[in-house]
Amino acid sequence: MQLRVRPAFITFLGFWLALSCIVGLVLPLWLLVGHADTYSLNGAPATRQDFVAYLKPLLPGFTSLAILSGVTSWAILTERPLGRPLAIVLIVLLVAGPGLSPNSGSPPFSAAWPLELGMTVVVGLPLLWYFYRKKNVVEYYRALKAS
Repeated sequence: MQLRVRPAFITFLGFWLALSCIVGLVLPLWLLVGHADTYSLNGAPATRQDFVAYLKPLLPGFTSLAILSGVTSWAILTERPLGRPLAIVLIVLLVAGPGLSPNSGSPPFSAAWPLELGMTVVVGLPLLWYFYRKKNVVEYYRALKAS
């Protein structure tokens, strides 16, 4: 049996995703249920009804990302091989996601989609290298597969 040592970044990523899952599930509820004296949208004063109406289309996306963060965190921290592709997909979605928002211009892309595509490549390629080419990470996942 091979000794496997989880790389520090993967451990950090697992805990960070767990925290983002908790925040991602609690924050939308807190924003919808909580009450503030003033509201603003894009720097302009708004009523509570306008604020809630703006948030409602975003809730399915927030909830989906929070659940995906939780599943990815679980896969990473319980040493499942599925954590590797899930982490890449989730992080790339987080980078590209703002352009896919229902409130960001004409669907399915915002006006800045070339920049978002570029950012996806800039973030995705190093992630692919890290998870599939970096020696200690590749050895770690090989050891997981062997056990």
